[in-house]
Amino acid sequence: MVNVDSIFDLQSDAESKRGTWEENWEEIADYVLPRQSDFVSKKTPGERRTGKIYESTALISLERFAATVENLLTPRSQLWHSVKSVDDELNRIPEVARYFDQVRDILFRYRYSPKANYASQQHEVYMSLGAFGTGVLFIGEDVENKGLRYKSVHLSEMFFFENHVGIIDMAHRKFPMKARNIKKMFGEDNCPADVKKDIQDGNSEKEYEILHAVRPKMPEDNHTELEYASYYILCKTKEVITKSGYSSFPYAISRYVTSPNEIYGRSPAWTVLSDIKTLNQMRKITLRSAHKVTDPAILTTDDGWLDTTPGKVNPGMLDYNGRAMAQAFNSGARVDFGIEAENLVRSTVKDAFLSNLYEILMQRPQMTATEVMTITQERGVLLSPTMGRQQSEALGPQIAREIDILDNFGVLPPPPQELIDAEYEIEYDSPMSRAQKAEFAIGVQRTYEFATQVAGIDPTIFDNLDHRENLRIIAESNGMPQRGFIGDDAVKKKEAKREQEAMANAALSSAPELAGAIKDISQAQKLQSSVG
Repeated sequence: MVNVDSIFDLQSDAESKRGTWEENWEEIADYVLPRQSDFVSKKTPGERRTGKIYESTALISLERFAATVENLLTPRSQLWHSVKSVDDELNRIPEVARYFDQVRDILFRYRYSPKANYASQQHEVYMSLGAFGTGVLFIGEDVENKGLRYKSVHLSEMFFFENHVGIIDMAHRKFPMKARNIKKMFGEDNCPADVKKDIQDGNSEKEYEILHAVRPKMPEDNHTELEYASYYILCKTKEVITKSGYSSFPYAISRYVTSPNEIYGRSPAWTVLSDIKTLNQMRKITLRSAHKVTDPAILTTDDGWLDTTPGKVNPGMLDYNGRAMAQAFNSGARVDFGIEAENLVRSTVKDAFLSNLYEILMQRPQMTATEVMTITQERGVLLSPTMGRQQSEALGPQIAREIDILDNFGVLPPPPQELIDAEYEIEYDSPMSRAQKAEFAIGVQRTYEFATQVAGIDPTIFDNLDHRENLRIIAESNGMPQRGFIGDDAVKKKEAKREQEAMANAALSSAPELAGAIKDISQAQKLQSSVG
């Protein structure tokens, strides 16, 4: 029997330790992502949330950050990962390669199905990652359609915990749900008494707080044999609505960077929050200065009065010599200096959100393939620590969860005999992964360029190079699938066929000479016989 009080004690402790985090998240949201400013104070639906924003660089940069990360890690128009065996020898078997290609294609088809809603939810995760440093994606089952369903979870709802090696293996989600939705999601039989009464009394829109607790299976979780135990609990009465289990962790939680002894991530917005706030203040000052320049105060004589309404005639505002009795006040404000100072701070904010890389990606059609490869190699070195973390901490568990769900639904094809007891792994083929591999591809290209020059002196120089393996290196960096290569057995058959054809051609080419030799020998024998 589960100890519900222990679950709520853990939840209470997690909430008490997160106050400082939520204050910082609220401040970041006010300037960077105002539509998610719901950490400390809950906003009224439709309430204006941009009251502190005078300059939109941070908002635009965050959108570009999310687009850049998506382009590098999970581009919608590309197959950004594959599945393969940990044994490279198995991967070269054509049947195995075709099987893994089928699994990959099925994953992408179900993941990007309109009903799954992956692309939009993953974009929200990247927005949260850039703003707050932590993004959460729930990977659920679409039982009705035997597919996948995704939900980005607002960080204010999520509480999670690391195990002894720093891997997140336990999560709590505390969220509001209307009475009618509780009935629809869990069924009428599982509805708590309070919820049933509200529905019967016509209060089906009343909201209740629900706690979803997921943790590694413990001895008391005897309701499931799966790896993770799951509980949905009504917070008001601590009543368990339903309990079940997962064979894989259902939350993919990514963090941008973490500080020692901190479980929540820090983001680009954390890094440049002071610059963002400074830029907003500078914009206010620049606007006031520009207002003074474009609509300055008017100086008149002691008893003079001037109506500044457009088109208004002001009699008596010229003296007898035609000189103006009023003039504009020149404050000496340097609006251009204010704009220049803004641009200096603005560039810092944009750099933190990878805007320079976004601009490079947008210019890709005008760049040569060599330029793109060189630049992505440079950026790959700079971004690999943070982007690599997203692959291992978020995308890896996400893909494992997807495979688990689809396999349970019987959607995946049966594996070939060679893979019955084999282990598989995820290989990323995204632009980010290819950027990391670009160094090897560039090394191969430059080596062949140098070898070509040396070949004029020593034609045997290419004997030192494994052309087939180097071809694979280039192909992998360009995202070529394994099924594009034939197996080693097929290569050997082609080599044997070429040898047979070469021997046959050699025999045919030497046939006239052999026939001539035979003819000469025959004539010599006849001549010798006649002389004898």
